[in-house]
Amino acid sequence: MKAHYFGSDFDDFLVQERLLSEVETVAAKRMVTYQLSTLMREDRSTQTAPTRQVGQTRTDKSLKPNS
Repeated sequence: MKAHYFGSDFDDFLVQERLLSEVETVAAKRMVTYQLSTLMREDRSTQTAPTRQVGQTRTDKSLKPNS
């Protein structure tokens, strides 16, 4: 059975309400935030993996110059 759509496209609605630009900006910011948090989580897991083998609790302490 073929789907029938009524009304306009959601982007058309956002244009009519003058919200398209704002919605696209928020979506882009959320995507960047998600990607950054994913990379940070992956980086954190690769930093802590060697210390788990040795039994230490913190790796970033050795990376700080003032420690």
